[in-house]
Amino acid sequence: MLLRSIKGRWELHGLEWPGGLLPGTLVTFRWRPSDNVIRASTDLLPRPKRIDELTYRHRYDIQVVVRENAPGADQDGAVPDLSDTGWVMRTLRKLGHLSPDGSAILAEQALVRNCLDLGLPRHRADRIHPAVEYLIHERRLGRVRGSLDRDGLPNYPPRPREARAALLRYVPQVVSIAPQSQPQHENQAPRRDHWVAGFVRRLPAGAQATPEQVDAHREAIRAAEVVDRPLPEGYTYVRRHRRAR
Repeated sequence: MLLRSIKGRWELHGLEWPGGLLPGTLVTFRWRPSDNVIRASTDLLPRPKRIDELTYRHRYDIQVVVRENAPGADQDGAVPDLSDTGWVMRTLRKLGHLSPDGSAILAEQALVRNCLDLGLPRHRADRIHPAVEYLIHERRLGRVRGSLDRDGLPNYPPRPREARAALLRYVPQVVSIAPQSQPQHENQAPRRDHWVAGFVRRLPAGAQATPEQVDAHREAIRAAEVVDRPLPEGYTYVRRHRRAR
């Protein structure tokens, strides 16, 4: 590891991050000029946070989390292999205008162009708008009324004297993970609902997993929720979900 000063700023080079340190985790470095050791530390959250498919146990920067964990982040190629919905989500999270809460907005009329800029094959451009409708139906994206400034940058809520425009809005799903509950006594009523972990299940004969389910399985692998292997033929992946009793 090399510590050097560039234009008055100290920078670390050649640093190898621990495998379990997720992108966006805040790290504090401490160094004394008289010491040859740089100490790095993170701060634990009061409760772990689940952001989409990843569990964060340390303090984080939500904007970096949204950018760096966009679909395709686990692939090494310059152009990731993604489904149509994966390209929509990647483009919105990579190129959308970020707010401090991690939400990202992008003018809907500019979506296809931005997907192409990130590497979407041109012959798949007509499939982007149906993918948007699917994501909105699944409540993974929202369509809101915002505005565009003179430079074409989106704003939500809309600002006075700016041109109104339809915007697509992604909001990260941040869930606080409660501590494991104690065993219930016989006279206690059971909880009305609970979370079910994601799992792989067999499909009926002849059926195949959709590209969206394959993407979800990849995300689960990255979150270390399932065995690190491709989704078998004839199987699908069911996302983590809340089940009512």
